[in-house]
Amino acid sequence: MKIEEKRPMSFRTLIIAVSACIGLLAAVLIALSYTPAAFAGDATSFNPTSVAVQAKGVSDTPIGGVIPYRGSSVPDGWLECNGQSTAGYPELAAVVGANVPDLRGEFIRGLDSGRGIDAGRTLGSSQEDAMEKHSHQTTITVGFSGSASLPYNGQGHSFGQIPCLANIGAIGYKSIPFSGSGTGTGTSTQAGAADENRPRNVALMYIIKAE
Repeated sequence: MKIEEKRPMSFRTLIIAVSACIGLLAAVLIALSYTPAAFAGDATSFNPTSVAVQAKGVSDTPIGGVIPYRGSSVPDGWLECNGQSTAGYPELAAVVGANVPDLRGEFIRGLDSGRGIDAGRTLGSSQEDAMEKHSHQTTITVGFSGSASLPYNGQGHSFGQIPCLANIGAIGYKSIPFSGSGTGTGTSTQAGAADENRPRNVALMYIIKAE
């Protein structure tokens, strides 16, 4: 039986084996460190894909919800609050009735609901304009002077006395001077130039969620 003699590994073979092990170990480490997030990109990464940005529609506004709108045309699913019919919008009609409220040129006031500030109001009711009662206090000073001609019979009767007919002689007229002054109260107010009372405001369109 022939026994083969084992030869020692050459230096070249050893270097090749070690390099292969190092390469295999590096591949294992890279595989273990891989996560999808590593390739997702961050704030500094470059993404050449162009994405169109669109306005998101309001989806959580209930049917009958009213908002002020800055646009000039009413968006889909909404109606302008101009008193128009709710025909074709059964869910809206169930909330507001046969017509949407006409809010053109109107201010909206919160329903009192028992608070007592604007008592007696019902939901959706209108209210005429009004001014709270008030007064203006001022002082007016009056001065006057003049004279009057009164009958006088020359017998010494003073002003206000009426002589008897038996004592009436020749009746003449005597000028009686008078003067006086006094103070009193009155009202005075500056008239405005507008046809209504209003605060500063911005005109927007009221729209109502219809569907």
